Amino acid sequence: MSNFKPLNQIIEKIVNKINEDAVKINGVFAGSGSSFAHWFLTKAGSSKTLLQLDFPYSYSVIDEMLGCTPNGYVNEVVANEFANIAYKRANKLLAPEEKIIGVGCTSALTSEKPKKGEHRVYVSIRSRNEMINGYLKLNKGIRTRIEEEDLVSRFILDQINRFCFSSEDQTLLKDLTSGDKVERKKNKFYGAVEQFFETDKPFVAINKDGHLLDFSDSFTYIIPGSFNPLHSGHKQLAEFIKRMKKSRVDFEISIFNVDKDNMNKEEVINRISQFMGVGTIIISKSKTFAEKSIHFKGCSFVVGWDTAVRILDTKYYDNNFESMLTALDIIKENHCRFLVVGRLDEFGAFRNANDIDVPSGYQDMFTMIDEKRFRNDISSTEIRSQN
Repeated sequence: MSNFKPLNQIIEKIVNKINEDAVKINGVFAGSGSSFAHWFLTKAGSSKTLLQLDFPYSYSVIDEMLGCTPNGYVNEVVANEFANIAYKRANKLLAPEEKIIGVGCTSALTSEKPKKGEHRVYVSIRSRNEMINGYLKLNKGIRTRIEEEDLVSRFILDQINRFCFSSEDQTLLKDLTSGDKVERKKNKFYGAVEQFFETDKPFVAINKDGHLLDFSDSFTYIIPGSFNPLHSGHKQLAEFIKRMKKSRVDFEISIFNVDKDNMNKEEVINRISQFMGVGTIIISKSKTFAEKSIHFKGCSFVVGWDTAVRILDTKYYDNNFESMLTALDIIKENHCRFLVVGRLDEFGAFRNANDIDVPSGYQDMFTMIDEKRFRNDISSTEIRSQN
């Protein structure tokens, strides 16, 4: 299918350009990528670019490399982990100022036994701060194994070319058909999230452009939640608070939750992606509002009626009323308050702050947002059940 002579010239030109760049490449490829290796290993000067290429092929080797048996071997999560492994290996060998990328690739291509699923490849490129993802679904049944391998290797090369030079060569993938599909995305904040998980940092804040915010930034109004998913109700609430208080409004997700499973890195990154172009998202390690108040002093938390009920439920304080009051005292001492938005209860009745039994001396910490001014009954739980 491919016109190999001009393609070979294009490939050689890009390989030469990458070799002339300062980039150092470490890679882990499963299921494909042999042509990519051939192009570099047969080209003089590649030793200053390529550090190592691993080709784990059996499931047992991949499991050992990942440290677990993944939920499927050909997906973005595995490609990301391969890229992370490659990046971290290179990072141990080279100086911090070096331009290092880890490349991860996992694919399912034509085999002796026909595959039931799609022929596809995931390519991830990890740099110090970013994770760049590429996905290629191949038009099944129109190429031989060798032709698919060649196309996938060109896709890997194309992803690296885009990373190194912010450019693309349309002719490198010119033989894509209408049945092939390419998707690409970039997570600018990947490195910050990884560092957050690996250190004792209490929180990180990422703005709507994907950039890390300085911790000196003050937070005045925060909407906490799991945002699984982020929906129009959350966005409309943020806009309402901005207009009402004439102040910035930020969102917050805790990776720890007293009612739900802890979140892993991939889940956090997926949740963060929802806020690109929307607003600042804070990722914290605070399980309780008492902990949140320590890190976000003077802040007002915008919560739903159901969350306010849980804040005052002794079940979350080992059934100890005094422990609950101690938590409220910590929040109060840190000058934090709650703005409470009405919500539907499990029976479909609308509830607001007037339906909450607040202990004496703490009523001024809870302010109701009148439903005539703002009400939105959509819920993430309902959206998930519909999907």
